[in-house]
Amino acid sequence: MRFGLPSDGDVVYVPAPRSRKVKAGRFLAPTNLADQITDALGQLELQNIEKYNEEQDKRLKSFKSYYNSQNSHTNQLLGALDATFEVEQSSQESTIKDLFLYEQKLREEEEERKRQLEIKRKEEERKRIEEEKRKAEEEKRRLEEERKEALRKREEEKKKEELAKQKKEAEEKERLRQKKLKEDEEKRKRGGTDWKEVAKEVEKWRTEIANIKEKVVAPINQNKDLKKQMNVLRRKVTVKFGQLSNSRSQCNSACSDIHQLVEPTRSNPGAYHWLLNSIAKALISQAEAEVIVKPTASLPLALVTNNLLRSYPEFDYYLTARFVKKCCFTLGYSCAIDTEEGRRRMGWKRTDDKWEDEVKYEERIGGIMTLWAAISNEDANTEHGLFNRAAQWRSLARLLNTDTAIIINVHYVVVGNWWEVAAKSFFQVYRGQATKLFNLIEKAWSPVGRKKSYPAATRLELLVEACWKGNFSTIKEMER
Repeated sequence: MRFGLPSDGDVVYVPAPRSRKVKAGRFLAPTNLADQITDALGQLELQNIEKYNEEQDKRLKSFKSYYNSQNSHTNQLLGALDATFEVEQSSQESTIKDLFLYEQKLREEEEERKRQLEIKRKEEERKRIEEEKRKAEEEKRRLEEERKEALRKREEEKKKEELAKQKKEAEEKERLRQKKLKEDEEKRKRGGTDWKEVAKEVEKWRTEIANIKEKVVAPINQNKDLKKQMNVLRRKVTVKFGQLSNSRSQCNSACSDIHQLVEPTRSNPGAYHWLLNSIAKALISQAEAEVIVKPTASLPLALVTNNLLRSYPEFDYYLTARFVKKCCFTLGYSCAIDTEEGRRRMGWKRTDDKWEDEVKYEERIGGIMTLWAAISNEDANTEHGLFNRAAQWRSLARLLNTDTAIIINVHYVVVGNWWEVAAKSFFQVYRGQATKLFNLIEKAWSPVGRKKSYPAATRLELLVEACWKGNFSTIKEMER
C-alpha cells in the first residue's frame, strides 16, 4: 500500500494459471461405445479446459486491463497528490515567505519607529539644550544688564557720595583748620606739644620691637639646643621676680642671684641680648599680672630693674622698647581708638578677633604705669631717658595737653596710678612747677573726665585735693 492512497486503490498481483495442452491422439474408429464416450468425454474435458483457459485468459486480460486502469488511476492520483502537495508546499512556502517578509517588515518598521523616536528624542534634546542655552544667555544678558544698571546706580551713588564726601571733607577741613588755629593758640599759651614728633617716637620703638624679633630672638630660636639652654636660664631669672618681697635686703640678694645668671652670657652677645630682652618682657608681664592686684609689688620690681639698668647699660634699650610698645602713656602719647591701628598703638590686646574688655585693659595698662612710675622715681641716668623724673614730667605735660576729644577713662587711670607711687617725690623735686601742674589736673583736666562720668577722673581729683592737706596717698614704702 502506498501512503496516502485510498483503500480501493490496492494492487493485487495474481499469477496466471498454467495452461495445459492436451495432445490429441489420432481418432480411430471406435471399437465400442465406451471408447467413444471416453473419447467424447476427453474431448469435452479438453474443450472445457480450453474454455477454462480462454476464460482465464480473458479474466487475466480483464484483470490486467483493470490493473493497468487502476495503476493509471493510481498514478494519476499520485500525480494529482504530488501536484497538490507541491501546490500546498508552494503555498506554505509562500505563506512562510510572506510571514517572514511580514515579520521582517514589522522589524524594519519597529526599527524605523525606534530610529524616528531616537531622531525625535535627539531633536527634542537639541531643542531643549538650545532652549536652555537661549534662556541661560537671556539670563546672562539680564544679569549683565542688571549688573550694569546696578553699577551705573552705584557710580551715580558713588559720585553723589564723593561729592557729599568732598563737601563734608571741605567742611571738616575747615572745621579742623579752625580747631587747629584754636589749638595752636592754646598750645602757644601752654607751651605746646608736637604730636607728630611724639607719634614718630612711638612708631620708632614699635619698629625696634620688630628689629629685636628679627635680629635677637630669631637667631636663638633657630638653634634648638641653645634656645633650650636659654629658656632654662630665662626661667631661673624670671622666677626671682615672683619671689621678691617688700624687704630691700631680700631684693638685693635676688639682684646678686640674677647677676650670677646673666654675667656668663656676656661672652655670647647673641645669648646676652636675648636674655636682656626676655627679662624686659618678664618685668612687663609681672606688672600686668601682679602689680594690678598689689601695687606695692612695683617697688621691689623697680629696685631690681634699676639695679639691672645700672649694671647692664644695654638693658635700657630693651626695657624702653617694651614699655613704649605696651604702654605708650609713658611717653605721654595718645590717639583715637576708633580704628584697629589706633587700638594697637594704645596697647589694646586682641584675642580671637575680639578686643579685650575695657576694664581689663585699664587694669593692665594701669599696672604697667605703676611699675614705670616706681622705676622712674629712682631718677636713673639712662641713654634713652625713659626712667627718670624728667620723663615723668614730659609724660604728664603731654597727657594734660591731649585733645579732650580722645581722652577716656584710662588716661585718668594711668595718672592716678602714677600719683600713688611718685606724686610725693615729684612734688618734693619740682615744688612750684609741680603745684601748677597739680592745679591744672584738679581745676581743668579732671573736671573734663568727671563730666564724662569717668570714675578714674573723680578718683584723681580726690587724690589732688588730699595732697593740699598734706596727704599724698602714696603706697607703702619698702622695708630695710
